[in-house]
Amino acid sequence: MEKQLCSLAAQRMRSEMTELLSLLPAARRDPALDEPGAYALDCAALCAYRCLRDAQNISAWGALHSPPRRPVCISACAEAFVHAAAAVCPGIRFSYVPPASPLWSRTDAQLFAVCLGNLIRNAALYGPDAPKVSLSLRRCGRFAVLTVSDPGEGFPLGAGRPLCSMGRCGERTGLGLGLGLAQRFAAAYGGRFAVRTASRGGTAAALTLPLCLPGEAAAPPDFAADRFSAVYVQLAGLCRLPL
Repeated sequence: MEKQLCSLAAQRMRSEMTELLSLLPAARRDPALDEPGAYALDCAALCAYRCLRDAQNISAWGALHSPPRRPVCISACAEAFVHAAAAVCPGIRFSYVPPASPLWSRTDAQLFAVCLGNLIRNAALYGPDAPKVSLSLRRCGRFAVLTVSDPGEGFPLGAGRPLCSMGRCGERTGLGLGLGLAQRFAAAYGGRFAVRTASRGGTAAALTLPLCLPGEAAAPPDFAADRFSAVYVQLAGLCRLPL
């Protein structure tokens, strides 16, 4: 029931916001549009993308109730995501250390991208005024370990407090599903998720997934070309939106 409700709610939100976004490019091309009008349209687009982010997170939360499983080259997916994010987020300094060889896991590429987008967003939000997000992906025995870290103020984790539940997270905007979604994602695919905040600031989130044998090779997603990809949706407010 949870999966169906999440899917239905997310589908309705996506439908409404997609229709709104389809109207904005034509309005922006109106020669009579003045600067305040253009600013208002940009604000409307940002609001729409934030709603899309809520819809994407709700949909992912429900999908993880009985998640799809197939061999995914998570190293190729992560590299494509970071490359696209760096191209459309000029205000964030990215660094990425890839693994020595391709890493595969039985998971879902779209859900993995949503999870990664949430982790990058958290790192940027809780980073310094000039956000710096450091990522690495490495093999550790039979597991792949993805680490996303920032040198900022540290994530506000309380003693004994769960990482996240709907509406009870430290994120400054949104439903507060980000870290809880990463934790749910890891558990659904037989992995682990942990967040560590240093006493002098800085946070590191580590997502661990079991490795699998390589599957059929596929081209990594072109996140920058898809205006509704997890890069634009999850990083709305931090990136240049494709209007």
